[in-house]
Amino acid sequence: MPAIRVPDSRGTFGETWEILPLYDPRAAREHIRQFLKTDLEHVIANALYGDDPSKPVRLIDYGSSNSHLELRRGYPYNHVMPDLNGRRYANYLMASRPADLAGKPAPHLRQRAESLKVLLKQALWSPRTRWFDFRDAQGRTDTRWTVQVFKRFRSGVLDGEQEAGLLGHLNEREFLSEFGLHSLSKTDIA
Repeated sequence: MPAIRVPDSRGTFGETWEILPLYDPRAAREHIRQFLKTDLEHVIANALYGDDPSKPVRLIDYGSSNSHLELRRGYPYNHVMPDLNGRRYANYLMASRPADLAGKPAPHLRQRAESLKVLLKQALWSPRTRWFDFRDAQGRTDTRWTVQVFKRFRSGVLDGEQEAGLLGHLNEREFLSEFGLHSLSKTDIA
């Protein structure tokens, strides 16, 4: 099967959930309709993973997962990570849309998304470095210059200051090379 590169709002499709509907849009529509009838609570539960909706929104500590492959050399990037917490913004919004379609609005998801956006900036954004810090198990902050942070562009979670700051790091001294992006900045200790 040939590779597919179809433009979307970010430039290309690359995730399975983005590609499969291209092959069979009718099946994708029917799947969504059936899903809305039977399992909406599952969508909301997954959007709220690690979150307690009865309390104010907080940043989630993901533990020492070591899930970022570019950081496997003993340099920590665990616990309260800005890229994973930033993804929650889109998760809340994406879960609120099918809830609306199913006639079971969940405005608390949109409210949590906006609260998370504010919290992420207050707690992890560094105006000095124009980058997001992370917090380790002891609550100390540090910086990892990982490409994962760029995935938050066009998600809505970044404000103008953050977008401009992050864009300032897309240069040949840090992330860019002749063949694309480095997974870590050339300036990161890892």
